[in-house]
Amino acid sequence: MTYKFPVRACPTYDNIFVALDIAVVFRCKPDDDAIHDFVYRISINQLNEQLEAAITERVRVLIRSKTHLEVYQIKGKTNTAEMLAFLNEMFAPKGLEFTQIIITEVLLPNEIK
Repeated sequence: MTYKFPVRACPTYDNIFVALDIAVVFRCKPDDDAIHDFVYRISINQLNEQLEAAITERVRVLIRSKTHLEVYQIKGKTNTAEMLAFLNEMFAPKGLEFTQIIITEVLLPNEIK
């Protein structure tokens, strides 16, 4: 399953506010216990809220450590191993496994472009 999510007004190391679009690819683990956990431990609304909060927080940590030029260069890359590990640890009890996090779009302010 692919989950697309925008992160807006995210400050960089040099205090330039950027917007990003993130695509997260995940699946329900293919064993009976994981399927049971996914079905009975989380609702779709809870999943959406928790994914949004976790992704936003981790993206802000990542972007805050980079300048706006570095952020612009990470578009399309999957160099988000820390975020991937965090999401897998957080959602493992709910039966989910995350396989990819891709930054699909980086939007800089017009005056910077």
